[in-house]
Amino acid sequence: MKIAIITKIYSRDKGGAERYAVNLADALLNEGHEVHVFANLWDIPNPPVSLGKRIIFHRVPMGIGPRFLKLLSFHWRCRRQLKPEQFDIVYSLAQTYPADIYRMSDGLFRHWISLRYPNPIIRLLCLLSRPVFIFNLVFEKRILQSGMCRLVIANSNLCRQQAESYYSVHPERIEVIYNGVDLDTFNRGAKMFRSEIRKSYNIPEDAPLLLFVSMNFSRKGLSELIRSLPLVRTSFPGLRLMVVGKGDPVPYRKTARALGLEEALVFVGPAKETAPFYGAADLFVLPTHYDPFANVCLEAMACGLPVVTTRQNGASELIEEGVNGYIIDRADKIDDMVKKIIQSLLSHSQMGDKASETAMSFSKADHTKKIMKVYHRIAAEKIPLEIISHRPLMVINRALLPILKKNHLLSYDQIMTYHNGITLKQIRARTIKRLMLKNEKGEECLFYLKRHCSSFSFSSIAKRWHDSSEGRREWNSILAFHEAGLPTMVPVAMGEGGTWFSRESFLMTEALNGYEPMEKWIPSTLIRYPEKERPQIKRELIRKVALLARKMNQAGFYHRDYYLTHILLKEISRKFDLKIIDLQRVIRYPWFKGRWKIKDLASLNYSAPQEIFTGRDRLLFYKFYEGGRRLEEVDLRIIKMIQKKTERIDKHTIRMYQTREARKRLGLLEK
Repeated sequence: MKIAIITKIYSRDKGGAERYAVNLADALLNEGHEVHVFANLWDIPNPPVSLGKRIIFHRVPMGIGPRFLKLLSFHWRCRRQLKPEQFDIVYSLAQTYPADIYRMSDGLFRHWISLRYPNPIIRLLCLLSRPVFIFNLVFEKRILQSGMCRLVIANSNLCRQQAESYYSVHPERIEVIYNGVDLDTFNRGAKMFRSEIRKSYNIPEDAPLLLFVSMNFSRKGLSELIRSLPLVRTSFPGLRLMVVGKGDPVPYRKTARALGLEEALVFVGPAKETAPFYGAADLFVLPTHYDPFANVCLEAMACGLPVVTTRQNGASELIEEGVNGYIIDRADKIDDMVKKIIQSLLSHSQMGDKASETAMSFSKADHTKKIMKVYHRIAAEKIPLEIISHRPLMVINRALLPILKKNHLLSYDQIMTYHNGITLKQIRARTIKRLMLKNEKGEECLFYLKRHCSSFSFSSIAKRWHDSSEGRREWNSILAFHEAGLPTMVPVAMGEGGTWFSRESFLMTEALNGYEPMEKWIPSTLIRYPEKERPQIKRELIRKVALLARKMNQAGFYHRDYYLTHILLKEISRKFDLKIIDLQRVIRYPWFKGRWKIKDLASLNYSAPQEIFTGRDRLLFYKFYEGGRRLEEVDLRIIKMIQKKTERIDKHTIRMYQTREARKRLGLLEK
């Protein structure tokens, strides 16, 4: 596979996403994949630039100036460099989009900033004074809530729950894959360094030693850990605390001096190799305020250390209390921390054995296998496109190329002049045909062909200004729906020709066999269910349609023609599979989102038969649409707006039919 990894910094010496990118790229390279790294900085002196057993590096400049300009610069330039390339998978570890897979390496910025500034007024002032915070929130929302990636990978259930809570990420779009640890580097063999490290820092061999490893002392709770030491030392007088990592030790030395613990605190500074320090310690403690998944906890466990950390650390999900470590509710629970540290020190040897056994299940190789499984799944879901010609433009779905080739439909002119099939609709500007084509096995397959031919008019100036035909707009909407995980038609081919004044285009899609419009299915099939089962079936149908509308709108799409006739349904063992069709009028990220949300919901409300769906059913639909939460006063106002819009649609429909009847009587209606 040809895989692109996006990360701002590619470094073995740093923690978190930087080191993760290096480990993953090496593992993918060893498996024979072609790996491209898009980064601003890397720590390899002479980056290789050839194929084979080498990583291909692409430097993404970030420019100079404020941090928010660097963020925007990296995003724009990364998109520009990715555009001409064709990758099987684009795996992003940074806040940039679009990508096939986005990994929440640093957790949710929205959750972190709410923890750092709990006062909403102070938080608002901080956001206004630091534009980079605003852009971080905007990028995070666009990636997670707007369908700018096919899948989100969270490194813990903690992150998954937060993404679903803050941004309503659909459960199907997020997957938890825990981090892996390099068991060749981090293992119980690190114990051999115990005497050497202790001697280097004047720590007695029999002194209980706590270890703290981090690049962010404040966020990881070093201050709270130091404040707990006096109470722990009442049970273990010779206790020492060793701090490894990058940070200013001065304020923490002052705290230790005030508590009379200056000699118990040992600052090592940054270390390229941390395994020897794990081997020298008896217990690893990380009372972090927030950490999606602290890799250092898994490294410590692999080296045979029990771990004490907080519930705000995703790595705590690997800890079984009293077996391989302990969990603290919050970093500021000093008494609880003291109790858990003392309990761990009393049985650190036995707990260390269990911790090592736990870490053995999370090797780098196992992590890579899980990642590759996701890669293959996402790559299989992507639609392989091939451009046949540029003028006129013709793009096809490569998977269906054999069928088009067998039926001699490999050029723009061949499809535009194809006359076989059944004409379903024909007006001056559009023709819809149903085609029966044979595949390589001689089996008949059903397709739909929609051809557009529009002449110059003032209403079409805006559309032509963006150089987009009717066929191309719907084609792009179908592809965008697939990228966002929304169920819709399978695109086959798209063509665009003609002149600026007389635009022609076509769109060919695969038929959805076994599906029928909900507008027909509800009155013909729903009423056939036994009376006792009908309420439950109807409730499930309402839930499915509401969640589909919610997912579509949350991904930034607004259908603008969202009637039940444009939702196709297939019933399988009393379970419903839905597809959205007719995406010609779909818009994405409009300025007035509220207006189009009301329009979509009102269209559904109008097309739902009144004799089947009661007012209670419609209220239930809205409740499902809003995630099942309790409705508030603002929801009542929205419901009233939906009802008013429904009434306007009804009046407009009546006028439209009256006009059509009048034109029919005068012989002016198009055939």
